[in-house]
Amino acid sequence: MMRILLAISILALAGCTWTIKQSAIQRPTVHQSAVSQQCTLPGSETMTSIVRIATSNGGNASGVVIGKDRVLTVAHAVDEGAEMMIRYSGDTHQAEVLALNIKNDLALLAADTGSLEPIMLTDGKLKRLEQVWAVGFPLALEQKLTIGLFQTINNGRLYTTTHVNTGNSGGGLLRCKDGAFELAGIVHGYVAYLDGGSYINIGDSTSVPATQIESFLQGAEFRKAYISAVGRTE
Repeated sequence: MMRILLAISILALAGCTWTIKQSAIQRPTVHQSAVSQQCTLPGSETMTSIVRIATSNGGNASGVVIGKDRVLTVAHAVDEGAEMMIRYSGDTHQAEVLALNIKNDLALLAADTGSLEPIMLTDGKLKRLEQVWAVGFPLALEQKLTIGLFQTINNGRLYTTTHVNTGNSGGGLLRCKDGAFELAGIVHGYVAYLDGGSYINIGDSTSVPATQIESFLQGAEFRKAYISAVGRTE
């Protein structure tokens, strides 16, 4: 039985490149210590910082608050011509797409995140069989947490045994470090095999790693600042 990654249809959007200097931007906050401690389950502060994403044409995904009024999600959650929204604490807030990276399947949104605390990016590599937690909104229903183990990194994706479903994409893959939860990745999709013309979810999932997220965030924020400074519009 050959396992394959479920293909997700995404918009064909034009990409662009830019050059940045490390000193020109603020790096995402990370924890520096490499000592891990045992965690149980994410607390309410962490869980509420993983929000639901919705579009005006009925699309649904998940997102992670990574800064004040900044939400990270997957690029394939962005629908051309549709309005983007984030939902938390029973309220809906309009969202603006600041940047897209189709190759790495990342999107940065600007939206009112209120008092939600950003989830910090991890600065270290996951160890094989390290415990991880996936949080999102599968099937556009209630928030759900699943626990699994990190397996490997392949083709720029983290493979874990966390079970996800449609709607989990854009949610957080968390790890425990120094007794606190950090963002190890953004959930990308689930692993499936083809059986009689149907894809069967085997329970494993893939995520975009923190290293790619950090590079994307640096470029996205620099690009936004530059466009604003020179008075350009996209």
